[in-house]
Amino acid sequence: MIYYAIPLRAKQTSNNWDDVCKLLYKTLQSISLTGGDYKVVVACHDKPDFPLTEFDDRVSFVKVWHPVPTDKNGYMADKTSKKNVARRKILELAQADDLFMFIDADDILAKDFFNVISSAFSRNPDIHDIAFHTGFILDSNRGKVGYLDGKEKVFYKGCGTCFISRLSGEDVNNDDETATFLFSLKDHTKYPESSLTFGRSVMAMQTPVVCYIVNHGSNDTTERVGLNAMESFVDRLECKNEALLKRYEKNFEN
Repeated sequence: MIYYAIPLRAKQTSNNWDDVCKLLYKTLQSISLTGGDYKVVVACHDKPDFPLTEFDDRVSFVKVWHPVPTDKNGYMADKTSKKNVARRKILELAQADDLFMFIDADDILAKDFFNVISSAFSRNPDIHDIAFHTGFILDSNRGKVGYLDGKEKVFYKGCGTCFISRLSGEDVNNDDETATFLFSLKDHTKYPESSLTFGRSVMAMQTPVVCYIVNHGSNDTTERVGLNAMESFVDRLECKNEALLKRYEKNFEN
């Protein structure tokens, strides 16, 4: 079983709530297309305005009660709190050896995500975590696809949907959450370091299995760095490799 924890921004902080809901729907749809057994827990102030019938009981929403951030300075703290809420709910359900992953509410998983990830864990039974070193980035407004190659730009350094973990008995059963590995996962740029600090083994995934969506009007990163900076970033990373573009078309386009 793979458990996905999703923090969703508040309606009050969004530029366009309908767009936020549509993006989350696409994220959930991409998860459903990966195959395998899964459950998703979304932590939110406001439940999205779309039916969940196609996802059955695999998607659930947990309402948070902390105050909605009043400005951008509070957005990251809000996101961290929601990740913790979703994580706690998942750990009430999960068992040792299940897989756990944080995923942003506007990112897309590859259609072969489950096969690639499950095969990697099967071939490497001693690993505890997988960090995604490569991945795609899509400028939603311009339809331009970029690629983070794991060398010039490392995917987990730029996108929060970048790391998947095999749960241990200690993760599931420890009464003191602050002593657990999952609690340490706060800064995605340091996820692999956290793994090593806890004596875990981490594998570098070189197959791109996530697409990071930016410039869609409600993206945290675009709001922080600015539209021009984000467009320039995608321009520098524009994907021109035919094999990679074919993988993108096969796994990320409808």
